[in-house]
Parts: sequence; structure tokens; C-alpha cells
Amino acid sequence: MSFASILQMSDRENDINPTLSASFADLQLDRIFGAITADYVEYRLDDYFRVPPGSFEHVLYRQEIMRDLEDPFLLETITSFSRTMRLVRLYAGYAETLHQTDQCRKWLLDAADLYVHAVSDLNGVLTGLTRLDGTEGAETANETGRTLKSAGLRDFSDWLGEYRSGLVGFAAETTAMKEEMAGIRYRLELGRDRIVVATDRSSADYRAELNTTFAPVIELPYEDEIRFFSDLEMSLLENRILEAVRGMNPDAFVHLEVWYRRHAGFLSPVLVRFEREVQFYLSFLAFLAPLQEKGLSFCWPVLSRGPKLEIHEGYDLALAMKCLEAGTGLVSNDCILSGQERLMVLTGPNQGGKTTFARALGQAAYLTMLGCPIPGRYAEISLFDALFTHFSVEEALETQSGRLQEELLRVRDLFTQATSSSLIILNELFSTTTTADAQVMGGKILGHFRSLDCFCLYVTHLHELAATDEKTVSFVALIRDDESGARTFHIVRRAADGQAHAHALAIRYRLDAENLKRRLKGDAP
Repeated sequence: MSFASILQMSDRENDINPTLSASFADLQLDRIFGAITADYVEYRLDDYFRVPPGSFEHVLYRQEIMRDLEDPFLLETITSFSRTMRLVRLYAGYAETLHQTDQCRKWLLDAADLYVHAVSDLNGVLTGLTRLDGTEGAETANETGRTLKSAGLRDFSDWLGEYRSGLVGFAAETTAMKEEMAGIRYRLELGRDRIVVATDRSSADYRAELNTTFAPVIELPYEDEIRFFSDLEMSLLENRILEAVRGMNPDAFVHLEVWYRRHAGFLSPVLVRFEREVQFYLSFLAFLAPLQEKGLSFCWPVLSRGPKLEIHEGYDLALAMKCLEAGTGLVSNDCILSGQERLMVLTGPNQGGKTTFARALGQAAYLTMLGCPIPGRYAEISLFDALFTHFSVEEALETQSGRLQEELLRVRDLFTQATSSSLIILNELFSTTTTADAQVMGGKILGHFRSLDCFCLYVTHLHELAATDEKTVSFVALIRDDESGARTFHIVRRAADGQAHAHALAIRYRLDAENLKRRLKGDAP
């Protein structure tokens, strides 16, 4: 059988082609994925995190695989396989870059030996797992009682079983060659001006004698090989010694040459691709583990084929990372629409959590598109065909147009590209123009997306835009209901009044109606 990818089903074409605008910077996804992939640079995982699979079935395919890998036993098995494969690739790289022929062949032999054991160990674990695929007799008992449920890992296990069966001859030849090379023994007799290489028939292990001799000054037994040269490239002396050893063991080196010619390309492209692609899951789960240990909640979003947006206790993951580093608290919020509701108009004070709420929504949508768990306690969400964002930025001096023109150009792109299955997040549009103009243009934009029937979050200070109807819901960033007017960072569904923060500020600075009356009467300082 064949196997193509652990990231995407091979027998289905994408029915959705996700696109992104400036969303990575707006949503701080670049910071999040930078933290996820920091220890996995060699695998170039940006390719996977920046391109969602698209199809509903492909996303479910990924979800099932990552949920299987939440099992610590299976996760450690795949992680151990990856560690060994790193060594295999390292040794195989030495075989290609070093210059001494016999040395290159021996490095490749060591790589092949590791490879055979890695494949065998992984195959043994996967075939020993219980499979639940709904067919009679499909469940097979195993000692651990663990299950392998995802179609992706089951298909890979089937392929690996067949591949391992075809590897028997190669494994036997590699083991025999490894043993033959290990059986070569020689001794060096060091004189004042010469070194004599001779056959060593003894079986003495001088490490034991060294351990006894130096026991008073060392804590642990010395197990490593004694090396005179640290550089991988062989020196002139090492080459001369190797020539002598080859002369004393000609058959072994001929056998090594034959083995090398037969098996130089032993690495399976399928396994090489699997090992790289599976890092997508391993890196994300490794990133999640310490966050979950510190109490942050993540959930698997329930994918909806129809319009749906329901997130309970969601939060901005980039902000959560900062809060954990600083030891500060984190506020979560709900984002729930029902029925025909599609548009959210979010108002409230500056620095009240509006941008954080917008980022949290965008991050949840994008992680869902990737097939990953999302921040929050529970979520049921549509699989969007595209995610468009526009967050307010400082005007760049080098641009030939003003900030308003730049905003209008980007919004034009949203108008032409967005569909009814897209998610639009607009944060503080038209802040450089007059209130009246911003209100008119904002109303036009909301009207367009209302007619398009797509989900849209519009963050604004213009509470007039938050007029509700069957498709539009007003959200407000709350402040404390006291003289402090402190921000709570809680976002709730309620009508926008446009007065809450201004009133709190007026009270704080004694500019509210009651204080002004007392001042005018001369009763207050």
C-alpha cells in the first residue's frame, strides 16, 4: 500500500483554499508560531503553520491525529523515533561530506543500523496498539490498553508494517556487517619514533582497569571510547593506521564496500517526510504542555459545516504567554452568536481589552483552520474559507499615500475577496478622519458584510454603529462601576451607551454634573 502525508489526506482534493491578509502580524500569530517552532528550526515548520489544509475532512484528519498523540505513551514513542532519525540523518550527512572512503561507508552503516532499529521499534508499538475502526473484530487486545483511533496513524501503521516486512533482508545484512566491523580488533604499540599496528587477539577491557586505577578521582565508571583525535576528518596518522587495519582485515572492508554499493540509498522518502511532518504535532503539543500545567485551558473546537461561532472562556494566546512570564492574571471572555447573528460591534474605553478580544477571536479561528486545539473551555465554530483582518497601525512615512487611503485600499480588497464563509476582523478603522465621516463609512462597511452574511467583528469607538438588529450584536468592554473607572477587560453582550467611560473620567477629575454644580456655587474646591 502507499502512504503520502500525515498532515493531509492524500485521496481528497481541497474544497476550500484558505487565504490570509495581514493576519499574522495583526493577530500576533507570528509570535505564537515563533515560540512553537523555536526548537524545531531544522524542520522548517513555518511551511505548515502558514498554510492551513483547507478541506473540512483534512482538518478533522489532523484533529484525530493530534488527539491520538495526546497519549503520553504514543507521544514519547514518536518523539523517540524522531530523536533517532535525527541521528540517522546526521550520520548519513557525515557519509556524504567526509573525505575518507571507508570512514564514509562506516558512518552510513551506523546510520543504517540506527534506522533499522528505529523502524522496528516504531512498527512494534503501532501494531501493538488497539484499533477501533468500527468493523467487527477490529479491536485487538494489547498489554497497554491504549488505542490508535485516527485514520492517519492507522494508515501509516499499515504502510509501516508492509515496509518493515520488506526491510528484513536489508536489516539482516546491516546487522551482520555491523557485527563484522565490530569484530575487528587491533593494538597500537607506541615507540619513540614509530607506531606499530598489530592484530589484537585478547579480549581484555582496559576500561575496567582504568576505572579501578582512577576510582579515587572519578565518580562514575568511564564508558566512552578513548579518542586521540576530536575532528571528524581523519588526520594523516589516522589514515595510516586505517591502511594497516584494512590490510589485516581485507575481507571485512570488501564486504563493507559491497554493502555500501547495495544500500547507499536506504532512506525511505515516505519516512523522511513523515518524520518532518509529524513535528507539526509534536511542536504544538510540546508548546501546550507547560501552558496547561499552569492552568490555561485548551479545547478541541467542534467543527460546524454551517454558520456557527461559539467560544466559551476564550483568550489571547500571545497575551497569555506574556502574562505567564510576568506572573500576572489573565481574563477570558465568551464570544457567542446564535441564529442569524453575524456582525459584532465592540465598543468601550481605550485599553479596555477590545483589541485583545479581537486577537483572541482571530487566533481561535486560525488554529481551528490548522486542525489544532484552541484557547478556551469549549468552542463550536465554522471552518472559515478565509480570515481577513485590519488593525490600526501608525502611518508609515515612506508610503506615498496617507493612512486613510491605505485603509480604504485594504478594505477594498476585503470587499472583493471575502465570501459568506469568511471571517472579518476590523479594529479601529478610520480613526484619522472626522467622526461623521467614520460613522458613514463604517455603516457602509457593516452594511456590505451584513448583506454578504459573513461573520464580522467591528471594533470602534462609535457607539452609533452598534445599533442591533437580527444580524448585529453589540459587545461592550466593561469598566468598574465606581469612581475609579478601572478597566475590567471583560467583554459582554449589551447595548452601547457611549457614556460609561466618559462618566467615570468625569467623576475621577471632578468634572461630573454634581461636582460642577458645587463648584459654580462655590461649595467645592
